[in-house]
Amino acid sequence: MSFESLQNKIERKDNFAHELFKLDENQLIDLKERIEKSNGLIRVFIHQDSISQTEYPKQALGIQKTAMSEVSPPIIFLEDCNYLDKFRKNIESIQGGLPNSVYFVETYPSFPYPIFPGSPMSHETKSFKEMSTEEQDGAIKGMRFLGHIFNILGVKKILVGGANLNTDTPERLQECVGNFIELFNAYGEKFVFDIKVSSLTVPKNRQDLRGLRDEFVYKRIE
Repeated sequence: MSFESLQNKIERKDNFAHELFKLDENQLIDLKERIEKSNGLIRVFIHQDSISQTEYPKQALGIQKTAMSEVSPPIIFLEDCNYLDKFRKNIESIQGGLPNSVYFVETYPSFPYPIFPGSPMSHETKSFKEMSTEEQDGAIKGMRFLGHIFNILGVKKILVGGANLNTDTPERLQECVGNFIELFNAYGEKFVFDIKVSSLTVPKNRQDLRGLRDEFVYKRIE
């Protein structure tokens, strides 16, 4: 089921997707107020567009329903730069918009690193080690900038979902969802957030990881 097929099930308002790094003052105030109402909780979905609705219908539909819910905490989508236009078109195709605005951050291809405004980047898929020094600096700045924005908005808790999540040991999460959590923890500087894995991740989710570690709480330790 797509965003479009859900559009008639709830009254819509004039809300669409806004780029988090380019919000104006009024938009920041509105988002901060929503975060306060959700007791500091936000939901982050990473590269959700790559989730196969055939292979993972529960997770794909769950993310869509979350975005269409009037009572959902504020949602930030981290979207691959190569699929950003598709994401925007999907949101804009919903007649009347969403019940609440959602937000997005552009990332490097196939990786969860936010692109810091003005940083050099290419649309070619590269590992962090394969990036140029300038691209690596931009990725780290992007992660720190995201933490800074979350901090000033009053974010306290982050529930992370999307694609993909795997693990090789109880203490190391892998692929885009796992790397985001590990990198956000590493480059969060003085920001402290509770980060937990959502059930809306693939191929592994919170339930799959319970045997490895019961609580996924990451904090910056000075």
